[in-house]
Amino acid sequence: MKVICKECGEQFDDSASFCPYCGIPLEKGSNKFPDTRDKKNTFDTKYTPLIAGICFLSLVAILGCFFWVLRQYHSVTDAASATSPAANDTVSSMAATVTANNAAELTAKTSLTMPNDIDNYHKVSFSSGDASSVLERVNDLYHYEPGRACDNDPVTSWQEGNKNSDGQNEWLELHLEESRPIKYIALCLGNWRDISRYEGNNRPTEMRITLGGTSFTVQFADVMERQYITFSEPVETDSIRFTITDVVVGTNGDHDCCISEVTAYSA
Repeated sequence: MKVICKECGEQFDDSASFCPYCGIPLEKGSNKFPDTRDKKNTFDTKYTPLIAGICFLSLVAILGCFFWVLRQYHSVTDAASATSPAANDTVSSMAATVTANNAAELTAKTSLTMPNDIDNYHKVSFSSGDASSVLERVNDLYHYEPGRACDNDPVTSWQEGNKNSDGQNEWLELHLEESRPIKYIALCLGNWRDISRYEGNNRPTEMRITLGGTSFTVQFADVMERQYITFSEPVETDSIRFTITDVVVGTNGDHDCCISEVTAYSA
């Protein structure tokens, strides 16, 4: 009599005590093979809904905690931003708006960020400059005439020479080659020869800027970074005067106030 192996499906004579193909033993006195399934790996499916429910509730709880923490974080950061504006916003908010001398009202603001459309404007050339005072030249290497503030080299600078002042009410005036509508002015304030000289010399933190018969009082951050003045509308002018109205006093005790570079942009 033939029997069929329930393990491998092969047929063989029932006189054998085990399957000659896969080696599974035949139960004695029976044509049946033993159940070789691993009973330890069987799973009672009646607990499946319970386990699924526990997993679902755990996920809901975790997501709830995450969104609560996220909401608290945004509440704190929103409150902080309302009282402590970012550096660029701080500079912009310090920029004072002054009514122009003519009928229209123009505004000016400062920023540490280069305007996005500044490449659409042209750098203007300055033909000459004047100043209320100039620091006396020490040697042939270092001299501080007004033209040093518009030579496309921020390492050089105009430095006022009034020994009785920290720089307040001293002025620098730069003349354009021809009258142009000025939209932006970029400034390097202080002595940019190196960081020690920047900290050592006085640097302007507020100036009255006069161009085209219009004056703007503008405040600046005390940082060794290029700062940009943006006018609400281009201002037609053939000269720009910078009158220093407030300064940060440097550490070297010389009290010389410096402007290292001025760049104007015209439509």
